[in-house]
Amino acid sequence: MGYCTINNVKNIIAQALTSSSPGSTGRTDLWDIGNSWDSDISLTLVNEFIRWAGDEIDSDLSEMYRTPLFKISHGEWYLEQDINEYNPTTVVVSDTTNLVPGDEIIIISTAFDPAIKEKHIVATVDDDEFTTVDPIFTDFPAGEETRIVRIVYPPAITLVCARKVAANIYDKYFSAQASPDMSDYGNTLRAMAMDQMSDILNGIIILHGQKRIGNRFANSNLYDRYQILGREGNDTRELKKQ
Repeated sequence: MGYCTINNVKNIIAQALTSSSPGSTGRTDLWDIGNSWDSDISLTLVNEFIRWAGDEIDSDLSEMYRTPLFKISHGEWYLEQDINEYNPTTVVVSDTTNLVPGDEIIIISTAFDPAIKEKHIVATVDDDEFTTVDPIFTDFPAGEETRIVRIVYPPAITLVCARKVAANIYDKYFSAQASPDMSDYGNTLRAMAMDQMSDILNGIIILHGQKRIGNRFANSNLYDRYQILGREGNDTRELKKQ
């Protein structure tokens, strides 16, 4: 899997390039896990676009960070209710503010020796509980010895990758079906992705948890920030003086 999933791309692609049941209420099937593309869109090609977008991100960041990037913990909660055979898919935690369907979580319990962990995908979120796509096999006890950890790539990376992929899909199918030119929506997505990559390269966005590449004889993590450049190519402090 690359820096984004097919579901991430589906959520960015507009309805014109996806399939939906005419009888569905609220058109929720466009957002469910496992929804289907238009039959003309090849999933193999989408996966290839995801790989190419990841290659572009790695090449852009290779001077500042060790690539490929890896997932980090971005949210952690204690299990509030036991998980057992009577409750195999519902997870009750203290707060679900940072969770959305499609998130990847790891359930880790030190109540066992050795510790046991399971990886799952969030299906639905409701108040202080969420459900998983697949049943949870282990009977996890509630308490501080069982933690729910949300793992993600550093913020902005998944969104940049998904926007790049969506832009390529628009360009390919828009150009083939409507016009020899690139689609405006594809150009907009690509510009948004480039803006965020520019913020990362200028040090405005820091990819926490990743290995930085800095001075040869010093740990680059000791520095507060990289030199932040404004949009005009000058340091932001100089712009304020002007």
